[in-house]
Amino acid sequence: MIPQSFIHDLLSRADIVDTIDRYVPLKKAGANFVACCPFHNEKTPSFTVSQSKQFYHCFGCGAHGNAISFLIEFSGLSFVEAVHDLAAHMGMQVPEIADRAVADDGALTGVQPSYRNGDEVIQKALVEVLYQSMQYYREQLKISDKAIAYLKGRDVSGKIAAQFAIGYAPSSWQGLAAVFPNYSSEKTRKLLTQAGLAIINDEGRQYDRFRDRIMFPILNQKGQIVGFGGRVLGKEEPKYLNSPETMLFEKGRELYNFFSARRAIRDLGYVVVVEGYMDVLALAQHGFDNVVATLGTATSSFHIQSLFRQTDTIIFCFDGDGAGRKAAWRALENCLSMLSDDKSVSFLFLPDNTDPDSFLRENGKDAFAFQIKHALPLSDFLFKELSLRNNLQTSEGRAKLVHTAKPLLQQVKAPALSLLLMNRLSGLSGMDRIELQVLLPLKRPVSDRRVMKQQRKVMISHCRRLLRALLYNPGYITKLNRNLLSECGENPEEVSALKSLMELLDINPHLIHNEISILNCWNDDHHRDLLQIIESEVLEWSDPSAVEAEFLDTMKKLQSLQDKKRMAELHSKSLDKLTEDEKRELQRLSMQ
Repeated sequence: MIPQSFIHDLLSRADIVDTIDRYVPLKKAGANFVACCPFHNEKTPSFTVSQSKQFYHCFGCGAHGNAISFLIEFSGLSFVEAVHDLAAHMGMQVPEIADRAVADDGALTGVQPSYRNGDEVIQKALVEVLYQSMQYYREQLKISDKAIAYLKGRDVSGKIAAQFAIGYAPSSWQGLAAVFPNYSSEKTRKLLTQAGLAIINDEGRQYDRFRDRIMFPILNQKGQIVGFGGRVLGKEEPKYLNSPETMLFEKGRELYNFFSARRAIRDLGYVVVVEGYMDVLALAQHGFDNVVATLGTATSSFHIQSLFRQTDTIIFCFDGDGAGRKAAWRALENCLSMLSDDKSVSFLFLPDNTDPDSFLRENGKDAFAFQIKHALPLSDFLFKELSLRNNLQTSEGRAKLVHTAKPLLQQVKAPALSLLLMNRLSGLSGMDRIELQVLLPLKRPVSDRRVMKQQRKVMISHCRRLLRALLYNPGYITKLNRNLLSECGENPEEVSALKSLMELLDINPHLIHNEISILNCWNDDHHRDLLQIIESEVLEWSDPSAVEAEFLDTMKKLQSLQDKKRMAELHSKSLDKLTEDEKRELQRLSMQ
C-alpha cells in the first residue's frame, strides 16, 4: 500500500502542465493553460489547467482532477499504476507499506496511520477484503472442472477469463474461511458482511453470499474492486446475483468493464452498452473492447453522464423482446436531458430470444458490426414507440401523441435537436409547428458562458464566496470569524461542505500553507462534486488582492446580517425590559 504522505509529496513536486502536455498539447492562456478536452469531442477549448493550483477542469464535460487522476482517466491506468508512472517521470521511488492479510483478531491491517479513522479506514479494508476474495475465486476456477467446462461451453477463452479476472465461488457454505482464518470472529464477520460477501441469518449463522457461481469482479472508475456479480452454471434462480449496495458499491453509479474499456471507447469514438457480463465477455472475445454492461438495474442518468465524458456516441444493445424494449425506453428517458447537438444515442435491438453472446456465436463479428452501424437513432425509436402506443388514424390518438410527447421533448436542451424533434412531431400529429410551439413551448437556448456569468453575478451565496476563498487560499481559515457562519444558511449543501472543509483544515493545520489544490487531500467522496465545481470558478482569479477584498466584503456582509438580526431581537422587547447592557448594545448597533 502506498503511503498517503508520499502521494501528497508527489503531487506537490509534479507539474500537472508537464504531465498533461505529454499527452495533450497545451497552450498558454493568461494564468492558465488550455486545450480541447481529451475526454469529449469539442472544437473550442474548454479544458483548463491551473499550474499554480495543480488541477484541471473541463467547462464542457465537467472532468476535474489532478495529475494522478488525469493518468487514470486518459491512459486507463489503475491508481497504483498512475502513481508509479508519475513517480518514475519525476525520478522518485515509490515506498510501500506491506499489507498483512488478517490479524489475530480478524481485523485487516496495513492501512497507513493517516487513515486509521472514520469511513476511510473501513473503505480501504473492504477493498482489501474484496481483492483477497477475488484472488481466492480465481484460484478456485483453476481447480473446478465444471466451472471450466461451463466457460468453454460459452466460448470463453482462458485469455479472456484472465483478462477479466473471472473466478469461481465453490458450493461450500463457508468457502471464504479458507482465505480468512478468523472467518467467524466479530471483526472479520463485520468486514465480510459490509463488503457484501457474507450473510448472517436470523439464527446468527454466517455463510458466503456467493456459492457455486462464476464470479465477475466489478471495478469502479479508479480501478478498485468494489463488488462482484455471480452467475449460476445451470438453470437455478436467480441467474445473476450482484453484491448488495455497500459503502463502496452503488449499482446506479457503476458499469461493468467501464474502467478497462475507457481507452477503447475514446479510440473508437463510441460505446456499446449491454445487459449482462457474459455479453461483455463475448464481445471482447470477438474484438469489441468498447463495451460495458449495467449491473442488474436500469441505465441511470449518472451512467449516461459518465459515458458522455468518454465519447459522444452511445449505442444501447437490448434484446428485441418486450423486456428489452422496456429497458431501452427507460434508457431513452434518462438520456433526453443530457443530449446535446454534438452527441448521439442509438438503440440496437437483436432478434427475439437472442442476446449478443448467442448472436455472435451464430452470426459472427461482421454481422454484429453491421448491426452496430445500422442501430436505430434515438429520435426514430422515440417516435416509433409513441406511434405504436397511439392510434394516429384518429384525432384523439394524435392529440394523445402530442400529450405523451410533451414532457419528453421538453427535457431536450439541445437547441437544434429540439427543433428537429418538434418538426417530426408536427408531421405525425398533422399540427402546424407554430401551433405545436404554443402547446410545447421550447426554452430558447442561452450560451453556456452567459449563463455561467449570470450565475456568478446573481446566484453566489455568502457561503460559496467563503468556499471559493478557502479553496484559492486555505490560509483564510485564520481570518474567518466562525461566529458569523450561522448567517450562511442559504444553501444547506454548501454550508455542510464549508464545515467539512474547515474540519479538514483544523485536523491538518499544515494544509493551511498548501499551495496546490486542497482537494488533492480530500479523501471523502461527499461534497467532492460541489467543491470541484466551486474550485473551477477560481481558475480565472489571478489577483490575490481581489480575492482578499471579496473575502473581507463577505465577512462584512455576514456581520451586518448578524447585527440586523440582533437589532430586530432587541427591538422586539419593550424598552423598559431591556437591561442597561442591552440598551447600550442597541445604541451601538443603531449608530453603525
